Amino acid sequence: MARMMIFTGGGGVMRCWKKNIRRSSGNGRLIVPVVLALLIPGARAQLSAVPPTISSGCEVDYPPFCMVQPDGQADGFSVELMRAALQVMGREVTFRTGTWEVVKGWLERRDVTALPLVGRTPEREALFDFTVPYLTMHGAIVVRNDTVGIQGLQDLRGRRVAVMKGDNAEEFLRREDRGLEIRTTPSFLDAFRDLSEGRCDAVVVQRLVALRLLSESGHMNLRILDAPVMDFRQDFCFAVPEGDRDTLALLNEGLALIIANGTYRRLHAKWFAALELPSNRRIMVGGDRNYPPFEFLKESGVPAGFCVDIAMAVALASDLNIEIRLGSWAENVEALKSGKLDVLSMFYTPERGKVLDFSMPYMVSHCVAVVRRDGPRPPATMAELRGHRLVVEDGDIMHQQAIANGLDEWLYVVNSQEDALREVKEGRRDCALVSRTTALSVMTRAERDSLVVGRTPLFTGELCFAVAKGNKALLASLNEGLHVIKESGDYRQIFDRWMGVYETGPPAWRVILKYVLFVAVPLLVIALLALAWSWTLRRKVARRTADLTAHYRLLHVAGRTARFGGWSVDLALNQCTWSDVVADIHGMPPGFSPSVEDAIHFYAPEWREKITQIFRACAEKGVPFDEVMQVITRTGQRVWVRTTGEAVRNQQGEVVQVQGSFQDVSERKRVEEALRESEERHRALIEGLPDIVMRHDREGRHLFVSDNIAGMTGLSVDAFIGKTHRELGFTEDLCELFENAIRQVFNGGTAVEKEFSFKGIKGETIFNWRLVPEFDADHQIVSVLTISRDITEHRRTERDYQTLFREMLDGFALHEIICDKQGRPVDYRFLAINPAFERMTGLKAEAVTGRTVLEIMPGTERHWIETYGKVALTGEPAFFENYAAMLGKHFEVTAFRPAPNQFACIFMDITARKREEETRQQLQAQLLQSQKLESIGMLASGVAHEVNNPIMGIMNYAQLLIDRADGGSDSGAYAAEIIREANRVADIVRNLLSFARQDNQSFSKARVSDIVSATLSLIQAVIRHDQIVLEVEVPGDLPELRCRSQQIQQVLVNLLTNARDALNERFPGHSEQKIVRIEARKLERDGRGWILLIVEDHGAGISETIRDRIFDPFATTKHKDKGSGLGLSISHGIVTRHGGTIRYETESGKGTRFLVELPLDPGAG
Repeated sequence: MARMMIFTGGGGVMRCWKKNIRRSSGNGRLIVPVVLALLIPGARAQLSAVPPTISSGCEVDYPPFCMVQPDGQADGFSVELMRAALQVMGREVTFRTGTWEVVKGWLERRDVTALPLVGRTPEREALFDFTVPYLTMHGAIVVRNDTVGIQGLQDLRGRRVAVMKGDNAEEFLRREDRGLEIRTTPSFLDAFRDLSEGRCDAVVVQRLVALRLLSESGHMNLRILDAPVMDFRQDFCFAVPEGDRDTLALLNEGLALIIANGTYRRLHAKWFAALELPSNRRIMVGGDRNYPPFEFLKESGVPAGFCVDIAMAVALASDLNIEIRLGSWAENVEALKSGKLDVLSMFYTPERGKVLDFSMPYMVSHCVAVVRRDGPRPPATMAELRGHRLVVEDGDIMHQQAIANGLDEWLYVVNSQEDALREVKEGRRDCALVSRTTALSVMTRAERDSLVVGRTPLFTGELCFAVAKGNKALLASLNEGLHVIKESGDYRQIFDRWMGVYETGPPAWRVILKYVLFVAVPLLVIALLALAWSWTLRRKVARRTADLTAHYRLLHVAGRTARFGGWSVDLALNQCTWSDVVADIHGMPPGFSPSVEDAIHFYAPEWREKITQIFRACAEKGVPFDEVMQVITRTGQRVWVRTTGEAVRNQQGEVVQVQGSFQDVSERKRVEEALRESEERHRALIEGLPDIVMRHDREGRHLFVSDNIAGMTGLSVDAFIGKTHRELGFTEDLCELFENAIRQVFNGGTAVEKEFSFKGIKGETIFNWRLVPEFDADHQIVSVLTISRDITEHRRTERDYQTLFREMLDGFALHEIICDKQGRPVDYRFLAINPAFERMTGLKAEAVTGRTVLEIMPGTERHWIETYGKVALTGEPAFFENYAAMLGKHFEVTAFRPAPNQFACIFMDITARKREEETRQQLQAQLLQSQKLESIGMLASGVAHEVNNPIMGIMNYAQLLIDRADGGSDSGAYAAEIIREANRVADIVRNLLSFARQDNQSFSKARVSDIVSATLSLIQAVIRHDQIVLEVEVPGDLPELRCRSQQIQQVLVNLLTNARDALNERFPGHSEQKIVRIEARKLERDGRGWILLIVEDHGAGISETIRDRIFDPFATTKHKDKGSGLGLSISHGIVTRHGGTIRYETESGKGTRFLVELPLDPGAG
């Protein structure tokens, strides 16, 4: 049973009817028309009547729709479409050619019966009647490559726009005042020539016409804007003179039939697929790796099977570059939905049709139940499957059908149909739901003996190519390829190779010959005698009958593919007739036919009143309509639809029926809404910015200006659009700046930044002006976007800062920290220094700016880099004093972070203050030393007085003992020893008294050995107590030294004390290395005599942190209880006053050597 909807020519009435279509053998198809022709004279007379030829007109240059080939023949998509529509209705058509104005005039004067390509517009409704649209497209704008500032229809204001005279584009542009200058040409080729040569600024035309003409005309300096003209929608139809309803019905019916039988898709692919289908990559075709004989992988891993061969044949016929990848079925289905695959062979279902687009079917296959032979018979309906343990392939059509029929709880899913059969054979499942053909293919002989394949189909499906939703170009190519391989016989060969073994073959030729001879021969003699004259016509009628049968069977495929259906209302019955697609869009089953009231109730509440009014106007007055509204499906889902309607009149001109089309446009509305929201967000973003945003073309004209321009200039946005700065009256210097900058961006293709001052209604304003190029899809610059930011306050602050920067007394330096890969600071770069810093350091800005500190001062300690790095990286300020050894200056430094990864330092030169402090400390030290020595002198005087008296008594009594001692007595020897020790004590007291009175001592000659001996007498006991060995090498014949001997002793005491402390630090106990060596020798230098004194130890050495300031006051590494830090400072002063030098050699952990050089006569130099 095939339920079809057709348009009849008689009254243009749409009827729904049903037929039984029975297969007939070749002899049956021959006998029936012969008998009818012999027995029914009326039929014979009717067959002999040849319908008149339809005359039509074709434009000469509207490719790919209408054009003229070099041989003068009309050609193009619309021409072939009309030929096919009339051919399927048994009519011929001839074409005359001319320009659009000429062709349109022929139809207005009824010189031709119909035209193949007329855009349906309100202006033409009064002149022509139109078929249902066979193509809807949007217009486009064509401009020169170097044109900027034209992005859409709104940008054409004030421009010269060319269109073909009388074309839809002209009528569209003239419907309202758009502020543009319209220029008409005889053809679009002329329009493109004018545009190419600069006689106009743009051409408005249908997009595909532009693509074809530009590729053929060779105008390489023209391009099509990407954005379509959404308001310029063109519904292309066949057109007849107003009132010619018979021809209109004929064309409508023919159009419906060629849409149903695939001719429309084939022609669409032929003329448009090359323009729409990308050719820069392979088409990925997927499939099931284990679904024989349809798709499977051979042992070698090569794809094979019926669907694989069909895909390769279609690719060859359609010139497609494909790659076939077989894998898991469920994964491939998801890959198709996500775009990783382009094509998949798949059974069509309405649910799948909602998310995918399908080609025409290329095979019908049955799915059945397979059970064990020792069990119940195979279920014949889905209801009989309940309660059975079922097994299906994951993602297979029977998996979906089982779920749709509520069989989820009994389902078990496996990876392939072969696994499903194995589950049943081994008794783990009761019934496998599989393809009958696949089951017969994969079952082994043992499985055939143990399994029964059902004969009653549970599901009969059409096997098609499935593509992503909306991929119409690829779908058209696939349909065209299928048509070609069927026409060429390749399909039959592939089918026989893979499916012949599973199909019932044709009857044996002997049987056919028997029946042909038995029935056909007698009748053939009669036929040759009676119907020789009409043989050709009968063959044509037979072909027509077969074609109509195929058309009826394929009609629902067309609507299903495009989600496009038809409807009609019988006004006498108030009853609607819906095609299956219309019913499916509403969520209703096929064949559903509601009343008018019920149909209107499907519309959303806010649309019901409007649809009622426009339907009533169409039914009562014949007013056609074309609206986009929302309906609510049976499941409550809102769906956007486009519905069209027109009146059908009887012979008396009365409206007896309303018919139209119905299409799901939800996806289009979604895209339009997304575009609208994007535009609103963009405008809201621009309007929310405090900056002034503009867009300019190559000539500097304003294409867009943000609303805040009025607050700066006093001019409205409209005043700017389409004008240059000169036309707006800007000053000459600003115009020159603006023009040069815009030209620089267009020529260079990179962003540019400028600064300018503008005197507006708010006074003098300084702007930072950034210009950025905007590119099209071909990476050509189409416009320049500019952003103007008010930086007046910033510049004022900057000027104040620069003044402070230049005039501040303290040094200022700005740096950028440099880190290694681990983020540790390793160097820093000078960014700026002020004049005060230059004066303090002697460094010049031009010499240091941009260079790193290690380049300028390689000896900079890592400690300072880390200190400044911490400031720059953490933002924590630092305050400290620093001595710059290379500069010989002291600074008080304040370091802070002005910006990330930067630090600034303010330097105050405190060298003078430090020197004053050092002088004060030295004076205090000298005073302290003087007071100390004075106290020591008083103490020494007292001690000398108090000690000398007892010593003298001891010496006297000892002398008396000697005088009275007997010659042989030991007492005399003891007394002599007492006198020697008493003299030594007297010498020590005398040295101590001399040391204490050194300030009063004048320069005098002294022997070096005496000075060393006197020094050792003071300190030798302490040194020996610490188990330190003294090594003394002082020759007795050294020349005398003119000096203050007590001060030289003090120098030696200080050096020996430091040596003792260093040895005790390294060797707290006894050690053979605890040695202090004292050496003296004579030197000759510059004609003068010198004495070199050396004090050397093997102690801890001098720390690196104090070496540079070892002779500074209070410079010490000792504990505060063990020293004041004045010893070496005082020694340095004494040696200097004697005209000598003191220096040291040290190595950490190994010892120190002090060298004191003194001139023999300080006054001689």
